[in-house]
Amino acid sequence: MKLNISYILVNITLKLRYYIRFACRLLPPQARIITVLTLFILFAIFNLYITGQGIYSIFYKESKENIMNIKHIEPLELSRNDSINILNQKKYEYKQTDR
Repeated sequence: MKLNISYILVNITLKLRYYIRFACRLLPPQARIITVLTLFILFAIFNLYITGQGIYSIFYKESKENIMNIKHIEPLELSRNDSINILNQKKYEYKQTDR
């Protein structure tokens, strides 16, 4: 019997949710609030740190390191050989279209 990955992930999520709810029931209400607020504050500080570090690296660190490494795109050399016209004579025919 082949187990589906989504079934396994849902099963793990439900078990984890059950254990967290069980652990929270053992805490008194005041300790629950302190725990939730502490985790929220830690997450907010970590989030602000990661955001600030990303903005700093985009505007200051990378711009100072790569400011002199700008290279222009070189033009592509196209061959002028025409497989249909062996003598490379430019004879273009224009057809008049009726409108």
